[in-house]
Amino acid sequence: MKTDNASGKTTIPAYCEKCEQEMFYLSDDLEGSYFLACPHCRFETSCVWCSNCGMGGPFIREIEKRPQSWQCPDCESQHSLSFRFYDTPIILLREGDLPSKIRWGHRVSKLLVLLVTFLGLAAFIFLFFSIVVILRN
Repeated sequence: MKTDNASGKTTIPAYCEKCEQEMFYLSDDLEGSYFLACPHCRFETSCVWCSNCGMGGPFIREIEKRPQSWQCPDCESQHSLSFRFYDTPIILLREGDLPSKIRWGHRVSKLLVLLVTFLGLAAFIFLFFSIVVILRN
């Protein structure tokens, strides 16, 4: 997750099951309840937060029926949704649709993950061959 310092919003990943790709939405409240919609395929999902156990995710079952409550899969507590929960969906964004400052941050993060993975693998190979050379002598 990245925070855009200009707007103070955090970029949160979400998965579109119909497009089969990672999407994003911007939020200023990580523990908020959101109705999310993909503009490309009309897939609808949610991101809700359990105030009892602190677990969050797409926990609203059968969202197309517009239920007014949901149950936490972890602690099984029931939560009500606001009367206007479904009125204004938050549009999911593809990485290319994110503001350029945020998009650049995601690219840098991906490159850092690749670099760390490569360096870890290189260190492992170096240590492996060092041990082999030591054991042969």
